Amino acid sequence: GQCFRILGIGNIFATAIPVILVSVYLWTKKSVAPCGFTTYLGVGILGLSIAGIVGDGVNGEIFLKCWFLITSVIWILGLSYLSIVSRSEESQAPISWGLNTGALVFYSVMFIVVELWEDGFGHWIVINVFSFLPLIFVGLLTDRNFIVFLGASGLLIDAWRVCRDWEIIIQFVFLAISGLGVMFLGSWLTKNQDMLRAPVLSRVSGGSISGSDGGGYMSSNLEEGLQDDAKKSSKS
Repeated sequence: GQCFRILGIGNIFATAIPVILVSVYLWTKKSVAPCGFTTYLGVGILGLSIAGIVGDGVNGEIFLKCWFLITSVIWILGLSYLSIVSRSEESQAPISWGLNTGALVFYSVMFIVVELWEDGFGHWIVINVFSFLPLIFVGLLTDRNFIVFLGASGLLIDAWRVCRDWEIIIQFVFLAISGLGVMFLGSWLTKNQDMLRAPVLSRVSGGSISGSDGGGYMSSNLEEGLQDDAKKSSKS
């Protein structure tokens, strides 16, 4: 009703916008690590406030689903790029906070968007193809173990779905084997991480924006990393 609209407008100007502005300032000027979280927190408050203005009920729920899904995807893509091309180690801290926050929001909201409780086979295919596996890839690409863990936990949820109607002992054995399989997959991905990352990093390197000094925007650390990846691939 009218009360929610007034509160929504008040939250936008009294909370959401100040939180975003202060967080972005501290992020860009001081590289304060938690600003990667608080910036998206402001974005989330902004979405909740707009939902209050749009109205409660079905419209508000649909808006929030779309808001958190779209903003988390944009957030992850943008920060993944910044994570690759970042020039300094100091700037990686807020990026890590932001990436982990965006990944957790995306991981959570996908369960709601896909409506996994409906238990259709198609729902599980969608969430695996568009959530679990992409998160593992993003985690490997950006070297963020927490994001890899989120995607891997989704695979364990798949295993639970398969065996949930079985007897307890069989469930235990199956989940144990599945856990070992996920651990083996994680070990293999870690071992071959450089090889898997190299094509994407090379592409980003080729498309990087040139700086005023005539060099690429990509950091020298990334260039050295690509050279190391090439050497490791040639040895293997």
